[in-house]
Amino acid sequence: MFNMQDLKKGDKVKSKIIASFSIFLIITCYFFSTIPSYKLMTPIPIQYQHKILLIPLDSRPPCTNFVIDLAKIVNIEIIIPPDEILDNYKTPANQILVRQWLKDNIKNVNFAIISTDMLIHGGLMASRLSEGSENDIVDTLQLLQEIHNQYPSIDLYAFNIIPRLWVGDSEETKKYQKSILEFSKLKDIIYTFHNPIDIERQKEVEAKLPANIKNNYLTLYTENEKLNKELINLAQKGVLKQLIIGQDDGQSFGIPNIIKRNLQHYLWQKNIAENQVIITRGTDEIALTILGSINSTLQHHQPKIFVQYNDEKASSIVMPYMPHSVATTAKEKIEIAKGIQTTSIDSADFVLYVYIGTKDNMQNRYTSMQELKKLLESGYKVALVDLSENFEASETLFPVLKANHVPLNQLIAYSGWNTTSNSLGTTITQATLFTSKLHNITSERDLESTYLNHLTFLTSRFLEDWYYLKSSHEKIDRLLKAQNIDVYDLNDSYNFANAQLQKEMLQQSRILLNDSAYTIPIKIQYNDTYFLLKVKDINIDVKYPWQRTFEIDLKPTLSFVIAKDIS
Repeated sequence: MFNMQDLKKGDKVKSKIIASFSIFLIITCYFFSTIPSYKLMTPIPIQYQHKILLIPLDSRPPCTNFVIDLAKIVNIEIIIPPDEILDNYKTPANQILVRQWLKDNIKNVNFAIISTDMLIHGGLMASRLSEGSENDIVDTLQLLQEIHNQYPSIDLYAFNIIPRLWVGDSEETKKYQKSILEFSKLKDIIYTFHNPIDIERQKEVEAKLPANIKNNYLTLYTENEKLNKELINLAQKGVLKQLIIGQDDGQSFGIPNIIKRNLQHYLWQKNIAENQVIITRGTDEIALTILGSINSTLQHHQPKIFVQYNDEKASSIVMPYMPHSVATTAKEKIEIAKGIQTTSIDSADFVLYVYIGTKDNMQNRYTSMQELKKLLESGYKVALVDLSENFEASETLFPVLKANHVPLNQLIAYSGWNTTSNSLGTTITQATLFTSKLHNITSERDLESTYLNHLTFLTSRFLEDWYYLKSSHEKIDRLLKAQNIDVYDLNDSYNFANAQLQKEMLQQSRILLNDSAYTIPIKIQYNDTYFLLKVKDINIDVKYPWQRTFEIDLKPTLSFVIAKDIS
């Protein structure tokens, strides 16, 4: 028998089911409507606005590819001589052909960054052995004058290097390295303090050195000082827009420091205009920092930089291969980039966070991580220099950032390779270029292109400066040495070493790609529209540029996805 009450109950159940399903649909629709719809970004051709000719210090990536890749961020094209006429490890470049290439191509550019060590000696390593002749010096100086006379509107930025403290590598000099080092340090100590005990000790050391080795060592610096004075004269005459004199690896005392002081005195005597000639610590990063200076000139902008250290001792530490404190080096690199060190964090274009890891402050890494994370969360643009006093991974900040999911891709620069000056110069340059370009974005596509180039270089720094130099380098060296392969002369084992490198760095790139600290989406803005950008994939091409494992040539290719931020 039909029961009206049962029917009503059934209708109520149906109504509840329908209502529940409707609520489910609404929630589901809302949920999916709040998930960004990412799409794959297509490669964007760079619209170059300026062209710079680069005569590099040598053929290593920091002196060539770093400059080329960072320049892309600000739409500047870099042209360099072909590989076949450049140096290759112990083989100097063909200076005559490089000088001819410079003459042939200078008319096609807006600026030139010129290593005189390349033009004269055939590269940095050759300059340590003074491979160039007196004729090479004369020809180079004349060439610079001729180029200026013919193309006065093209600004020439030149740089030359004061040789490192250690004698140039050769079979003859290897066994005298320690004695040469002590001899050089004592020369400077006596020059400074005139202590009789030091004078007697120097006589003892000098007696151990063959006359030819001692004289060649002294002549190297005498000739370098003479050349630098000639280049200073060219700068004073206006032939050179700017001259940067870099100081190769050194310590607190040594003959290179005497040369530096002599040149500083010469500048004072000549009354050289400020910033026309700059003497700085460093070598490999100088072309990079000059690029930053040129861009600041083009943009009529002096970047304001707030420098923050991980602890109160960090700024005053004298790091390995450095003649002075970290703070002094930072000041020099900021000045070359035409930056201004500000005491106001809120007025700064970016924060330069300098982390100096030592065995004594490892327990404070978590505090440093929290400081940096807070800066990023507060909206500050942060560039990180991540250094270890003992070149150990355990002393760096990077692994602590990863472990605590600090968004690595929000950093506007990162560097931790080799010396303090190398890393500071690289980080400051990337940060100044990137922040400068963000002020001059012309379209959404331009914004995407800027981030593509910036994040590609940033990723290469993560992979090389930390994953390779702090981790994989030692691992590969152990593997090669176990097979009696000389890691400083790979020779016939070059292909085998490259195969191990490719395998290792492919694995490291997968580790980075799967780390949430790296894949957190970045929020970017054009006008009133916000986007979310994240790395989808990393492909790498990597090899040893020279017959040694000391550095790598890493070229990452990144795939990106982008979505409108609908949160």
